Amino acid sequence: TGNVTVLITTNIVEAGTISLNQWATAGFTITISPNSATVRTIGGNLANALFILNGADNLTIDGRFGGSGRYLRFYNTNNGGTTFRFINDATNNTITYCTIEGTRVAATNGVIEFSTTTGANGNDNNTISNCFLRDISGGGSTPQNMIVSNGTTTTTNTYNSGITISGNEIFNVYRSGQPCTSILLLGGTTDWTITGNSFYLTSTVAPGAATTIMGIAVNTNRANNITVSNNYFGGTSANIGGTPWTISSGSSNALYFINFLTSGTTTASNVNGNVIGNISLTSTPGSTGATYFAGILIESGRVNVGTAS
Repeated sequence: TGNVTVLITTNIVEAGTISLNQWATAGFTITISPNSATVRTIGGNLANALFILNGADNLTIDGRFGGSGRYLRFYNTNNGGTTFRFINDATNNTITYCTIEGTRVAATNGVIEFSTTTGANGNDNNTISNCFLRDISGGGSTPQNMIVSNGTTTTTNTYNSGITISGNEIFNVYRSGQPCTSILLLGGTTDWTITGNSFYLTSTVAPGAATTIMGIAVNTNRANNITVSNNYFGGTSANIGGTPWTISSGSSNALYFINFLTSGTTTASNVNGNVIGNISLTSTPGSTGATYFAGILIESGRVNVGTAS
C-alpha cells in the first residue's frame, strides 16, 4: 500500500506493447518521472498501441526534473501504431511536460487515442498538459491525426468525458491527400476542455493531392459542452510565432482551424478567445460554392461563439 514513484534512469526501446493495468489497491497513485535533467527516450516501432493505459487510474507521467523541463520523450515510429491509448475506464490520469511523438496514419485513430470501454464508464477525467505533441523528431513521416477520441456509445456513462487538453504545442500534423486533424472528437465523446494550446506547422507543405487540414474537429452529435478557448492557430512556432503557416500547391486544399461538423444539441459548446493568424494558404478549389478556408466553422449543433471573448 502507498503511493509509488518510478524514476526513468536510461533510454528504453520497447519491443512490444506495454500495458499499464489497474492495480489491486485503489486510491493510491503512481508517478513516472526522469531521474535527472537528461532527456530519456522511451519508445519503439510497433504496428499497435505501444503504451496502453488499460483501466489504469491515478497515474501521472511527469517529464519535469526539479520542477522544470521536458525530460521524457515517448515515441512510436510505426505509421500503423499509436503511441498512447486510454481504454477500459482509464480515469484520472495525467501526462504532463512530456514530448509525445508518432506517425499514425488512419482516418479515425491518432498518436494519442481515447478509445472504448468494456466497463460501466468511459475513459474519464484525464489530462494532457504542457506537452510537445508532434511528428517523429529528426525526420520521417508525419501523423494524420494527433489526438482522437472514439469511445463507446452504449450509454452516456460510457462516453469519454471530462478530458482536458491544455497548454500543449501540437505541430506537424499533416498527410498529403488526407483529412488531417490535430484533435478529432468522434462518437462517444462529450464534455471536453481544449484550452491554451498552440497549433502550427514548422515548415511549408505542398500537397500533391487535395488535402484538408483541421486544428480541432468535432464530428459527433453526442458531443455536448465542448470548451475551445484561448488557443493559437498559425505560424511556425507557439503563439502564432515565426513565419506563416504555409500550404502551397495547386491542389484543392482546405484549411479549417475550429470545425464543428456535427455536435450535440443538449448542452451548448463554447468557443471563446482563440487567436488565428500568420497563415498563407494556396488552393485551387474543386467545387463552386464550397468553403475552403474557415477560422471557425459551425455546421451543426449548439455552439456559442465569442460570447465571453
